[in-house]
This record gives sequence, C-alpha cells and structure tokens, in this order.
Amino acid sequence: MALSKNKNTSRLGKGLGALITTKKDETEKKEFIIECELEKVIANPLQPRKQFNEDKIKELADSIRENGILQPIIVRERNGLYEIIAGERRYRAALKLNMDKIPLIVKEIEDIETLELAIIENIQRENLNPIEEARAYQQLKEKHNYTQEKLAKKLGKSRSVITNAIRLLKLPEVILEMLIQNEISSGHARAILAEKDSKEQLRLAKLVKDEGLSVREIEKEIKEKNKVKKKKNFQQMNKKKEIINIENQMMDFLGTKVKIKHNKKEIGKIEVEYYSEGDLIRILETIGMKIKE
Repeated sequence: MALSKNKNTSRLGKGLGALITTKKDETEKKEFIIECELEKVIANPLQPRKQFNEDKIKELADSIRENGILQPIIVRERNGLYEIIAGERRYRAALKLNMDKIPLIVKEIEDIETLELAIIENIQRENLNPIEEARAYQQLKEKHNYTQEKLAKKLGKSRSVITNAIRLLKLPEVILEMLIQNEISSGHARAILAEKDSKEQLRLAKLVKDEGLSVREIEKEIKEKNKVKKKKNFQQMNKKKEIINIENQMMDFLGTKVKIKHNKKEIGKIEVEYYSEGDLIRILETIGMKIKE
C-alpha cells in the first residue's frame, strides 16, 4: 500500500488511529498519542547523536513508504511545537518522503529527562558512535551532578563502561575524529590512552589507521617504549649523581659553593661563588692561576 501525501490518508501504522486522543484526553494525561503536521516537529538540541548515515535514512524512508511509521516518535511540547526526544531517524526519513503528518507520543518531561531518554534510546539501538556516547555520558554527568556510579545505575550500565567511555574524551581531537569516522576502534583508543604524550598518541593512532596495527600490537609498542624510557631515566639519574659528586669534591677543594649545570647535550657550565676580592684571589691561587699585573 503506497504512502499518500494527502492529510486525510497519510499512513501512520496499523491500529494507530484507535490510539489518537482528543483534546479532553490530553489535559487528563501526562502522556498521549497524536498525529501531527510534520512542520510542527523540531529536532532536539540535546540529541546526543550527531552523525546520521544518509544511506540508512534512505533505507528507513523506503520501509516507511511501504509500511508506514509503526512506532510513534517520542516528543515533548515546547512553545507550541513538538521537540523530538527519541526517533530522529524516523523524523528525517519522514522529511525525505514529504509526509504531511506523523504519529507522536507526547510526554511531559524536563530537559534532563529528555537527555536521559535520548541517550537510553540511542544506546539501546546501538546508534551512537563511541565519542557521541562518551559526550552524552559526560553531558548527563555535568548537567545533573551524577557520580559515575549513579549514572551507570540510571542507564543500566556497569560503572567501568561509563568510566572507560568518558576516558576517551582525554584523547586529542584528531584521534576523537578518527573514532567518529570508524578509522580506529574503541579498543585501540583505550590502549593509546596508556601513552601520556599527545604527539606519541597521535603517532600510534596513525599507525593503526595506516598500517592496521592490532590493539595488542599497540599495547606492546607502548610497553617497549616505556622500558626504553625507564632505562634512559635511570641512566640520567646516575649521571646526575656523578655531577653531584663532582660538585661536592670541587666545593671541598675550593672551599666555596660550586654549581655544575649539565644539559642533555653534554654541554654546561660551572659556577663558582666568591664573596670578596680576596676570596677570588684565593680561589684562583688554589687552582694554580697566577694573576698578571
């Protein structure tokens, strides 16, 4: 049965007409079903999902053309319009079909509940990419002052899932974009987080993208690098001990304070303090230097 653009014959899904309420019913309920002009429906600025696959929207539009919108879009009334809480893909598909009216479930809820429902709906459908999901968790956490434990309980997730998702946001924006574009996986991103240097993080992410490194290979790369770093730090620490030893010997020999500044390029300077002209002459004589008049 083909979809009609006529306002009286638009297809809304089997049995929906029996569920449509009157104005009297609306005032008595906090949740009700209506059919509404598409032009009165608006997108939700709190929608956690930012990326929509146009091919998938087209497939959904083809399905709606044949079968109608079987599940009403969940909305709330806002300034005479209906703001989407859940069902933006169906809404976008309806726009493609130039539908006159669509079925809505109208709920009376606040902003924070809107965000929660939008997140839950998208998570249940696995519609969010890892960064959309992480940002949605973070947004909920900040807006409602949730602890990660309370947020996990609210969304029916384990605390570790929430924690690991939000941790991804610590990565550089370039890597977050790679995640959004599915160029690297969440597993790769979590492995890269073990590396604290942002430039090195980016290098590892590019290795994943260009050479297809596995999560295990990334973990091994970081582990090997840390071993070399620890060895280098140990060597530098030993070098520092040597310099301190030389400083102490020079102070004993010269009878004054001595400081050696030694950089990574093996270049530096020695500072010897004196406290009077006579002290300076004494130091010079100590090192065997004769002053020419």
